[in-house]
Amino acid sequence: MRSFTTSFFIKRTKKLLNGECPIYCRLIKDRQRAEFATKVSIEETSWSSATEKAVGKYRKAYKVNNRLEEIRNQIAEIERKYEIRGIPLSVDHGKSALN
Repeated sequence: MRSFTTSFFIKRTKKLLNGECPIYCRLIKDRQRAEFATKVSIEETSWSSATEKAVGKYRKAYKVNNRLEEIRNQIAEIERKYEIRGIPLSVDHGKSALN
């Protein structure tokens, strides 16, 4: 069974009132994709698109990176549950299970 490809990105066009950009998660599987907001935001200058993480050695960066890692772990757990049950998993299942 093929697993999700998970990536994180910021939406520069949807800046919040405090000037930060919201971080979104994109799930891709079998050419289908779904995106959802992680409910986490970061300053545009503190985001690395290459590593898909917050950069810097300050508290906010650690908190953001920890939350993104939690989301990755939740996605992996959802995949394992569906695989154990033998149920086909789509990106919509993954997205709805996280919300």
